[in-house]
This record gives sequence, C-alpha cells and structure tokens, in this order.
Amino acid sequence: MFEITYKIEDVKDREGNEKVIPQSWLDQNYSITSLLAGTRGYLAYTDGTGNALFTSTVESISIVNNKILLTTKNTVYTLKPVADFE
Repeated sequence: MFEITYKIEDVKDREGNEKVIPQSWLDQNYSITSLLAGTRGYLAYTDGTGNALFTSTVESISIVNNKILLTTKNTVYTLKPVADFE
C-alpha cells in the first residue's frame, strides 16, 4: 500500500520573491487535509505529532508539471508529491 503526501518545494510571496521559511517546513511531509478556495489551507504533518501548517486564505489551486501550485492571500506554495510505500 502507498500514500501520496507532499513536500513544500518552494515558497514565494505574491510578488514572486523567495520567502524565508523554517527548514523544518521543507523537511516535513504533509497530508492535504483542506485546500478549499476562500478558506485557510490545512496541511497536516505526517510524522504523527499532530502538528499542521495553516495557510492564509486560499485563492487558487492548480497543477503544473505534476506539482500543486497553491496561491493564498499572502503566499504562493509549490507542493511536490511524494509516494510513501508501506
């Protein structure tokens, strides 16, 4: 059995400038719990800690080159899929 999770590959502000984020955000695998336009995004850590990353209000979601491009009110995230085999 396998599960698809996501890693944050890139984070930019709305003007396209790189944002400084904690390295722990980049090291983590995430499960997409909620990415609905008009609400805050919710990406749950998959390490069993119960932690999560909450985004600002989601404005759009698209798939580009097999990656999720998540645009929020303040930030643009690129999420890369990762297959976890159990």
